[in-house]
Amino acid sequence: SASMAESESKLRMEIAQARSASEEASVRRTREILEAFGESSTHLAQSIVDERDTRMQEVHELRDGLEGMGNQIGQCWDALETALAAPPGKATGEEALASLREELDRLAKDVKAQLSAAAAQRGAEAADAQAEASATREAVDGLGERLAGL
Repeated sequence: SASMAESESKLRMEIAQARSASEEASVRRTREILEAFGESSTHLAQSIVDERDTRMQEVHELRDGLEGMGNQIGQCWDALETALAAPPGKATGEEALASLREELDRLAKDVKAQLSAAAAQRGAEAADAQAEASATREAVDGLGERLAGL
């Protein structure tokens, strides 16, 4: 009976140790998962801030580009008005129209170049954003799997 009591006491102590180790492992896993979620949330929040900053920069660049185009169009109008108001002896209508055509051609080339550059930049940014979204989704899926394993 004494050996049984001793065996029972030993068994209870082993069970208590196993329970304690299991609880510690569970607490550790939970802490790791919460930390990973925290890091993921921080990364996501920073990504949102970075994206907002990028979009604001794009808005400013587009505004500046539009102002520049507006100035160029104003110059075209000024050239046209000058050509129409010129006395017959100073410049011929054909010379004024040629000057205006050159100005309009330059404006059209500038606009095409700006649009092409903007389209190329948007394509690269879209690819980067999609890659980041995929990586974030995979990280969240991995955390979900770890949570399911608890």
